[in-house]
Amino acid sequence: FERLGGRFALHGQDLALRDVRGALGGGGALSGRGVFSLATEGVVPARATIDASGADADVVAQTFGLEPGFARGRADVKARLDGALRAEGSLVEELAGSIAIEARDGSVHQSVPLLSALAHAIEGWSPVAANERLQFDRLAARIDLDRGLVSTEQLALEGPLRVLASGSIDLRREPAPIDATVGVFLLRQADRLLGDIPLVKLLVPGSDRGLIGAYFEVSGPVEDPKVRAMPIKSLAEGMPLPEVLRQPFERLIGLFASPKSKGARREGAPRTDGDGPS
Repeated sequence: FERLGGRFALHGQDLALRDVRGALGGGGALSGRGVFSLATEGVVPARATIDASGADADVVAQTFGLEPGFARGRADVKARLDGALRAEGSLVEELAGSIAIEARDGSVHQSVPLLSALAHAIEGWSPVAANERLQFDRLAARIDLDRGLVSTEQLALEGPLRVLASGSIDLRREPAPIDATVGVFLLRQADRLLGDIPLVKLLVPGSDRGLIGAYFEVSGPVEDPKVRAMPIKSLAEGMPLPEVLRQPFERLIGLFASPKSKGARREGAPRTDGDGPS
């Protein structure tokens, strides 16, 4: 912090902080309130509400244990948390609650194992896969914490590549497993699609470019995740898919279809890269 101030009150062994406001190092502002119990030695049960605006995205990323230099840009954060603070404990493993993050005009480094595995999976049909950093105009996520279980039902990255994700990481286990579904979408020339990834492909009328997308299952240790392309027809036939990922899938399928063909699509499987319009 560059500056921090507020009001406090002591009720028995409970310390209440109110109207806390401060300036963050690297830019941005912080506000919040909270109650901290001082009754037990070595552990401080706490409940807090924290709002940060215009924070350095890399500082926010480091709070989640990511390496310095992972993120660039500015971020707004709203957190509602409760749990126990311990001198030797991990915040993520001790707290429960939710964190909403929205970052803008920045990038993330693709050296993180999950991003690296995804970049390798889409190599050949995504022009950003070979880049060191993944640029974004906007990155938004709601993250739920449950004392070591980190999950999200809605993570969206918008930029040259659009990425939507839903899943969880269980930090209570060693090694920590990840179980996630990721959708990747972009607009590019249809005749440059390479590889054998099952793609949804729809040509834009009057253009040689097409809107394409693919879905992936991510599983295994978070430090060495396995990425598997999901069959599009299996999705259409009822494979469970989080709502944040189901909506763009359905829009891709019906975007340029006529009303008659849309009705027919409800009775059968959608077209994939192998049988899409050309």
